[in-house]
Amino acid sequence: MSFIRFDHVTYQYPEAEDTVFALRDVSFRIQTGQFVAIVGANSSGKTTLGRLCNMLLTPSEGRVIVAGMDTAEPDHLYPIRSKVGMIFQNPDNQIVSTTVEEEIAFGLENLQIPSPEIQRRVNTIIQEMDLELLRDRPPHLLSGGQKQLLCIASVLAMEPSCIVFDEPTSLLDPVSRKLVLKQIHKLHKQGMTVLYITHIMEEILMADVLMILKKGHIVFEGSPTEAFSFDDATLYDYHLYPPQLIQVMNVLHESGVTIPKGIVNPKQLTDYLCQYK
Repeated sequence: MSFIRFDHVTYQYPEAEDTVFALRDVSFRIQTGQFVAIVGANSSGKTTLGRLCNMLLTPSEGRVIVAGMDTAEPDHLYPIRSKVGMIFQNPDNQIVSTTVEEEIAFGLENLQIPSPEIQRRVNTIIQEMDLELLRDRPPHLLSGGQKQLLCIASVLAMEPSCIVFDEPTSLLDPVSRKLVLKQIHKLHKQGMTVLYITHIMEEILMADVLMILKKGHIVFEGSPTEAFSFDDATLYDYHLYPPQLIQVMNVLHESGVTIPKGIVNPKQLTDYLCQYK
């Protein structure tokens, strides 16, 4: 059974003109444990799609089913949000507490989870996220990457099955970006279902599935490497700009070097070329 299912979903913001839709007749399936990257130009519907997955929004038409629950049912709000967490672009907009430890515990306290269980989860997440040295530090003294890791830790404490990341690295410096991506990779390897919204092309190579949105429609669903095989006009139309790794692989292919599927990072390519004959 699909973990997330969109059936002919349309969404129109209340203030939008009658002919303007954020999403229009969108259908897809996301399986448990998949890493799905979502790209598209500004106003293509990426963030709207993400927010529909955890009932921050509900469809104007169609159905969104999460873990077998219809988001149109108000009683499903908390069960769905316990299953699907969300990380936004700006970590400062998500942090409300005065220390790292208190921030991780905040959501659990709101759910009235018993104190011993809260402490257990907080301690576990702090260890898993390598935040022990930051436990008592005020969040405003953290770096951008540390703040985003704190937001991820706070969501993980709720023990979700899926996390929607809405451009989580777009405001980060390269070092912080690498730190956050490493943690997201780790979560996926542990079985977390990941929806990853981004405009950074290098980041989508780690996905199992790529969805491209254009004006509220899904215009492509497949592997990232398949998408980058489009002709230049199509790539430009979809706002896809091949990352350097893909450009190098294309040059190698034109030179007669066959690159196998599944290579998504420089180390994999280097390892393959070192044994290429």
